[in-house]
Amino acid sequence: ADDLAGRVRGYALKVFACVFSSFKRVLYLDADNIPARDPTYLFDYQVLKAQGALFWPDYWLLNHEKLPAMRTVFGVAAVEGFGKHSFESGQILLDKSVAWAPLMLSTFLNLEKKFYYKMVSGVGEGDKD
Repeated sequence: ADDLAGRVRGYALKVFACVFSSFKRVLYLDADNIPARDPTYLFDYQVLKAQGALFWPDYWLLNHEKLPAMRTVFGVAAVEGFGKHSFESGQILLDKSVAWAPLMLSTFLNLEKKFYYKMVSGVGEGDKD
């Protein structure tokens, strides 16, 4: 389906859950992510206040064959900042007031996932929102 409801399915729902949350700061956790301790202290991290997002590394290494396409979409500096690992998309901490522009980019990429997922798929295993 070409309508919005048909395009916002599966992995793409994560970013929309964050965008439409009534909270300014959002800790997104997949159903299979269970905090080992109270995560409240994470909301005070300076990186969240400065950058608007906190990510955790994934187990999987980046697929270096996909890096040229990723550099085209995200820019060289952003991709170089990834390090060797992709990030875990099942746990994301956002301050929407700081990271609104990147969140809107992620929203667009997920709306057009048929094109962009193919471009960057293989950067890890599973979804990379």
